[in-house]
Amino acid sequence: MTEGRRGTFVATSAAAGSGAARRAAEQYAAALRRLGVSLPEAHKMLDQAWSTS
Repeated sequence: MTEGRRGTFVATSAAAGSGAARRAAEQYAAALRRLGVSLPEAHKMLDQAWSTS
């Protein structure tokens, strides 16, 4: 939970904190590391995929 505007509190989404989402992120990171992709390149790929899906 983080503090939002005007003192309100904003909780993280359920999906972001879920075990399934975390495992998917870990698998994505591991696969790209094996392929030799840098973190900035991985971010760029994710941003592009997010925008087109």
